[in-house]
Amino acid sequence: QKCASAVKNSILRRDQELVFYTDLKGLKESRDDIECDFLYVLGGDGTILAASRTFAEKNVGIVSINLGHLGYLSELDMVDIDSSVESILAGDYFVDNRVMLSCSKEDDDYVFTALNDFVLSHASVSRIVDIEISINGQPIDHYLCDGMIVCTPTGSTAYSLSAGGPVIAPDASCLLITPICPHTLSSKSIVINDHDEVGLRLKSDINKAVVSGDGVECFGISKDEVCIIKKSDLFARFIRFQERNFFDILKFKLNSNLETDRYYEN
Repeated sequence: QKCASAVKNSILRRDQELVFYTDLKGLKESRDDIECDFLYVLGGDGTILAASRTFAEKNVGIVSINLGHLGYLSELDMVDIDSSVESILAGDYFVDNRVMLSCSKEDDDYVFTALNDFVLSHASVSRIVDIEISINGQPIDHYLCDGMIVCTPTGSTAYSLSAGGPVIAPDASCLLITPICPHTLSSKSIVINDHDEVGLRLKSDINKAVVSGDGVECFGISKDEVCIIKKSDLFARFIRFQERNFFDILKFKLNSNLETDRYYEN
């Protein structure tokens, strides 16, 4: 509440119009009626991911303030609020466009969008599934695994990293496919061109498997159904006020708890 009040007061003090929401649910319900240039998001990476999905079609610039633990996507801490408002009004900022993904069932027109990743997995914990991967309609392999992740370069430092995938710089023009706990000694992540289309076909005869985007369940999927994942036409537009060294962020926020704690102390 203290951080929200600081943002609100800083904006109103400069005679700017402000729409204020205390939760994402209200924001999503009112999205179509909101016309704004910038969106201040207060929370952790999950909140920022949800906001980026919600406003991607509106091309709104997102100013992210970290109130969570890791805050990998965040730009600012609370002490930077006032200076950020001043910089925006002065035009002293730049836009960091991040690639997003789209996902739908084959022959289904309803499309889901995600910034980090889409995951196909069994609906039950610790149950393996058989997934066939195709690239641009051409089957390339199948995996017995806990699930399959298709992610953007931004998402390479999220679930995919925990599953053993490589780190990819956010401005790289590629997508990443990472199996989760594959039941083999040779399965590795696959890096593909970001113009390629990934097909994930469920080969297991099971009651329920699900496709999730950024950790949120999107739809169920049955045997021999295919979900199609590809680069979206939409981008998440993050407002930045200074150049960020990607590898410095990795060092401070992902190397160890000690380094993360030290980052927040500075």
